[in-house]
Amino acid sequence: MNRKLSTRMQLEEKRRVAQKTRRALSLDLTCLIIPLIVLISGVGQTFWPAWMVDYRTALVAFLLVLVIFFALMAPVIIEFSSDPRPLSGPGRNRTLP
Repeated sequence: MNRKLSTRMQLEEKRRVAQKTRRALSLDLTCLIIPLIVLISGVGQTFWPAWMVDYRTALVAFLLVLVIFFALMAPVIIEFSSDPRPLSGPGRNRTLP
């Protein structure tokens, strides 16, 4: 196989993996943001269990931390999933201890 064709196929595969990862992260963020909005706005609070009303601020804080974490780490997660680099270990790089 031609080297250029092989490189092009690898780039296409990286793009596909990055696109799938982006979709998965956006779905995850959506699944975290919807309950966060419901908890902040208090929609349907009369139907919530008592423990949820008691720990509402803690739940909001926890969900907010998760949303911020995933939003900030999204580029790193996408890069690691689309371009995994082999780790050097015993037998691969003799200069390492």
